[in-house]
Amino acid sequence: MTALCWFEGYSGAPVSFDGPLLYVVTTADVDYWIPRLPVLRCATWGEVRALGLPLYCEVLELVGHGSYDQMLAHFQERDAALSQAPPAVVEVQPEFEDLPRDGDAFNAHADIGMCAEGDWPPSLYSMVATAVPQGILEQYGEWWFTTMNGMYAVLDASRKDAVLRALIDEGHTLMEDPRIKELTPVE
Repeated sequence: MTALCWFEGYSGAPVSFDGPLLYVVTTADVDYWIPRLPVLRCATWGEVRALGLPLYCEVLELVGHGSYDQMLAHFQERDAALSQAPPAVVEVQPEFEDLPRDGDAFNAHADIGMCAEGDWPPSLYSMVATAVPQGILEQYGEWWFTTMNGMYAVLDASRKDAVLRALIDEGHTLMEDPRIKELTPVE
């Protein structure tokens, strides 16, 4: 079925049980989001760019500068037009011409709307709710709906063995992955 990974940790989740939580998420989610987390610590656009071209382009698109392919096409069209017409005649697309400079301030929570809304990266509670089958959540954890972000869920770590056995019985593969700690909301 699905490759899942798990980690025990603490958080400030509003749950009725005390002690650590068991986070179970897809390995694909961890592999996707862990390389993007450094963006949250960047203070300038130069720091974002230093994370590599693919991630820099992803962030530029998230803040409204269009995709990398769109940018390349625009600059190629602009350069071709400049070679054949006076600059005043060439149409400029402001979303590409006004790219941030390396020294410009950057704050992921202020600049990336999806980040401010809790969708980039998504909450770890949301990832648990998506990865763990509803029946297992109902039996071993707690779940709730949020107004902005949909379903959230947590699992009681004191029932870890039973949760992991239930997931294996449903055909999931499991491995412990301490990288999940980097995604936890509060430590």
